[in-house]
Amino acid sequence: TDENEIHRLATEPGAAADLPLLTIRNDLAIAFCDKLGTAEWLSNHGINGPKTVPLTEAKEEELPLIVKPRHGAGSMSVSIVRTASLLRGMQDEHGDKYVAQEYLPDSRSELTCALLRMNGDIRSLSLWRKLSGGRTVSARIVDEPEVDKLLIRIAEATDLQGAINVQLRM
Repeated sequence: TDENEIHRLATEPGAAADLPLLTIRNDLAIAFCDKLGTAEWLSNHGINGPKTVPLTEAKEEELPLIVKPRHGAGSMSVSIVRTASLLRGMQDEHGDKYVAQEYLPDSRSELTCALLRMNGDIRSLSLWRKLSGGRTVSARIVDEPEVDKLLIRIAEATDLQGAINVQLRM
């Protein structure tokens, strides 16, 4: 499934009534399909993430920034904004359909983690990914105790019963 399908399943009653799906609660699906909602959820649960604001609230003194759509996956339409004039232009063009995030320059430490909790049992698999053109071109399994601790915190804070994908930088 993709984010559009997950959002539809979470917001349209009966959209998957007859389908046996392993998924998360609707409120979490709605929050996590929205980058601003995800940032707010993380903050509310004491989990550090990059500062994320609606694009119209981004300030020149915070440059460089990552600017991306609030909804959607992959790195499509993601920009590194380094100048005030580009920031103003993007704010005018996209408004709050986009978010601005704190720029974290070291993409070599990006992980994608499959997180599963069923019957109280928490399992995860963390992969270091190499991206090209917004797609994964290679991956290797990593064993990072700090990441494992964070994933357990997320599973417990969400009362996860199902599976989610967690992307992070170390």
